[in-house]
Amino acid sequence: MLTGIYKKVLVSFIFFCIVIVKDILISDLKLIPIRSPINRMISWFVILPIFFIGLLFSIQYFYQTFVRSRKSTDDKKYLNTFLALPMFLYLIYIILILFI
Repeated sequence: MLTGIYKKVLVSFIFFCIVIVKDILISDLKLIPIRSPINRMISWFVILPIFFIGLLFSIQYFYQTFVRSRKSTDDKKYLNTFLALPMFLYLIYIILILFI
């Protein structure tokens, strides 16, 4: 059963999937023009809050798992780390895109 922090990790991964699907639908498939007002509204009012909430949940998971309780060697820890990591990788991707 999922409890507390594990639910947040799962929500973080689902939010990451939503952000990636939006990126694929708009950038690659061009269903909505990139510079259109609809794309900007979706990005500012849907994707940006989802991204920050998912990033916050990932940070909470990493803080609770690795900073507070280092002695825990649970199998769920590895799966949840795998599910929480994509938000950080997406943040690194955004930072690299901004500097290139």
